Parts: sequence; C-alpha cells; structure tokens
Amino acid sequence: MANARAFVAELGEFEHAWDLDFRKTDVEADIETLAENEATGDFYEEDGGVDDGMSVGDEWSPLLACSLYSILAIKPGWLGANSPQTLHRILRKTLNLKDYDDNKTAATIRKLAGFTPTVKGGVQSVNNYLASLDNHKSMILDVDTHAHTFALIWDNDRFKRTDETGSNREIEEYATDKVITAWQL
Repeated sequence: MANARAFVAELGEFEHAWDLDFRKTDVEADIETLAENEATGDFYEEDGGVDDGMSVGDEWSPLLACSLYSILAIKPGWLGANSPQTLHRILRKTLNLKDYDDNKTAATIRKLAGFTPTVKGGVQSVNNYLASLDNHKSMILDVDTHAHTFALIWDNDRFKRTDETGSNREIEEYATDKVITAWQL
C-alpha cells in the first residue's frame, strides 16, 4: 500500500510540473517586462542579481530554497506541496523551472503562484519601506545586497521574517538592505 501511495504522489508531482511548464508561457511577457525595468537593474535578467555561487541540483538543499519557503509561508499547500522539499521535487521535474534559485526563474514561479510584483527599485530600505505601508499584507521581498529572498508575515504588531532559517525571525539583518521588489497575493 505504501508503494501505491508513493506512486500516486509521484504522478501528482509530474502532473503539477507539466502544468507549470505549460502555463509558463502565460507569464513570460510579464517577467521580461520586469527584467527590462530600469528600476530593477539586472536583478531579474538571466543570472542577474547577487550570485551566491551555488545552483540547485536534484538533491534537496534548504540553503538554496529561500524562495520556496517564502512562497509556502504565504500560500501554504501550493501545488499540493506540504513542504519546500515537495515543491523542490515538483520544480525539478519541470523542463524550464528547475533552477528556482535564479532570480528570473524565481520571479516566474511567483507569478505562476499568483503573486504580483511591486517594483520599489532599490531606493528604500526594508525598514523604511515597511514603515511606509498602510496595510499589513504578507509579502515576499527581494533585496539588493543579498542572494536571498524572504517572506514577511504580520505577527503581533510587526512583520516577522520567514525563510529557510525558520518562522517569526527578526528582520534586523536585512533592515538596511534596499527593496528591489515586493511580491503579494
């Protein structure tokens, strides 16, 4: 019975991967526009942004999956994924979204998940951006000086960071980084 469940789960992952590849063309123009936006610099261009010198492989590595943690923090269960590891397996089965730690690919995946980018252009620090908000809607932030993405979730009268290091983390480490783009559902 366990083998049958594993087989059904694997089929489901392939189905989600095929669907993502098929729908990728729906968002390509949006991602190209984002990549060509002068305010984002080279952040969403192929291999753009700050390079961490690493690349995603078939073997699960939490340190390369900050974007997956962020997506699932705001949209739990997306594609039936109950964990970033499951989302990793689905994305590694796609033809075009395997390298989800690349900024351009991560942006494509976020658009496919239903997120909308608001370009901030790296002129405002994370602290100043958050202070300027008139709502407390959860978001994913791309910042200028780190090869890292994180979700911000409103919790007890302030935003808390969620990424591969855990939930309800403080944002001090990124407080002075400049916001390139905020992604919200």
